[in-house]
Amino acid sequence: MEGVEEEERVSPVGLARARRALGLIAAISAVSVVLTSCGFQEPPLEPITREVLHRVEIPPIEHRTAVMDTMLVDPATATLYVTDGTDPSHQGVDVVDVSTVPGRYEKIISLGDTLPSGLVLAPDVQRMYTGNDDGTVSVIDVNPASSHYQTMIDSVNLNGKLAADLVTYDPADHRVFVNSPDDGFLTAIDSRTDKIVGRVENVGLLDEPKYDPADGMVYAGAIDDNLIMRIDPRTLKVVQKWILDVPCEPHGIGIDPKTNQGVIGCADRDQPVTIAWDFAKGQPLHYFDLAGASDLVMYDQASNHFIVAASNYAPAEMAVFSASPITYLTSVPTSHKSHDVAYDDVHHAIYTYDGRLREAGLWEFPDPVTHCNKELTHCASEPNVPPPALNGAPAAGR
Repeated sequence: MEGVEEEERVSPVGLARARRALGLIAAISAVSVVLTSCGFQEPPLEPITREVLHRVEIPPIEHRTAVMDTMLVDPATATLYVTDGTDPSHQGVDVVDVSTVPGRYEKIISLGDTLPSGLVLAPDVQRMYTGNDDGTVSVIDVNPASSHYQTMIDSVNLNGKLAADLVTYDPADHRVFVNSPDDGFLTAIDSRTDKIVGRVENVGLLDEPKYDPADGMVYAGAIDDNLIMRIDPRTLKVVQKWILDVPCEPHGIGIDPKTNQGVIGCADRDQPVTIAWDFAKGQPLHYFDLAGASDLVMYDQASNHFIVAASNYAPAEMAVFSASPITYLTSVPTSHKSHDVAYDDVHHAIYTYDGRLREAGLWEFPDPVTHCNKELTHCASEPNVPPPALNGAPAAGR
């Protein structure tokens, strides 16, 4: 492709110790060579940490099965926002007050008939953007001083044939990037005008785009092609691609801007794996099989942790990684639909959603390694206990 560097094939350079005998025994030969030459990497903590999963009730969808996609915390207002399409009468963005723990549901921001998926904040313009199933982007005012606070103030039609999905924000260039996976393009919107400025065409089936403050680029995983691509947000061109040498189906991406390294969540269920990735060099740092079959990934700067929503792992879990160096720490059992995640820095609390049948709501639990020392040899947090049954349903866990 003109203007794009030749695709590079990258190989594994490390692999975490398997928690099960099966592990990645059947993985491709490149991984086997690494295991032989480099040995295993022991996790510094127990692989599983059982936390009490505190419920955040959402009364309008009580006794329904949650359909939620992405969530984030606005630290400026101590507010958790969650895209919610659980019921036609309750469709939009849930607003949850997280000034205390667990958070408290307040209301829903209605987006009309559209079903939102992606969600991103643009703090410099105090707006929030959602990617919607009708191929539009909703613009929400999140300025507390505004008379339109927490209401939809604009809608942008991407002029595609199918749904818009996940979104990311480039504050340096004031551009919102919206993924239209089935149409095969990314759309750039100027956050100062809410006007489309262009597209990144012919990118195929992408999942989560992620802006990287360290180098000013946008990265995304191509699911069908099993590769990571680097996109210049100014020229709207794909400038480099790296083919992954393990079955991954790249979905979520988290990036630490201090190191320009991060974590790639792989959705492949046959050989579950999570990749630690060097975005500057375009190569893997480690491959971990202690978490995988995941969806969304986030990096939290305050805790210096990556959180991986391994919703299709066996069993489903929220995996926690340290960032410097990137190391698997532990996992908290959740449920098989808990594929998104948000982090409350003030209370060191992790949020996801309860996707069990007719149990629509949110879960909150403490970051299990908040009180560990730097060497991760001792943790002073309260003793962990098995999570209780919720509303008469079996507790999440092994």
